[in-house]
Amino acid sequence: MKNILLHTTILFILMVVSGTYSLAQVPHHDNPGGGNHHGERIPEEKIKALKVAFLTNRLNLNTAEAQVFWPVYNAYQDAKMEVHRAQMKLAKTLATKFDVLTEAEMNKMLDEHIWLKQKESNLEIENLQKLRTILPVKKIALLQKAERDFKIEVLREYKNRGPGGPVPGSEH
Repeated sequence: MKNILLHTTILFILMVVSGTYSLAQVPHHDNPGGGNHHGERIPEEKIKALKVAFLTNRLNLNTAEAQVFWPVYNAYQDAKMEVHRAQMKLAKTLATKFDVLTEAEMNKMLDEHIWLKQKESNLEIENLQKLRTILPVKKIALLQKAERDFKIEVLREYKNRGPGGPVPGSEH
């Protein structure tokens, strides 16, 4: 019973992590190609460009701030994405091999999950410390709010257009 509870807890934690990550991804509908009603895939570059414009506007970055902010921010986002990919890989392994994993393998996966969470936290702390040297603290706080607002806008846009609707910002 104790082992089942441990396994269920691990599965739940990893599924929450993967669910949180998937919310941050651009939805690609239910069709196998992952595209919209025209068979097009929503370009990741387009979402990134919209995010850059959204954050630059919300933070009211001047040219000097933007020149030092974006390389730091992009490096952080890339490192964070690496951690999320590792979390997704771990969650997928657990989901597909749950019934055949040994206790030792489960413990190893839990250790990896803990390590990834620590890495994620360390990345965020390091990023905030770097940002503190290049932006006013008020803009750092505003950045966190603006990131949440951008995610909400993307999800709202997807919900409003529905599966198979036009890509946000397209002429359809």
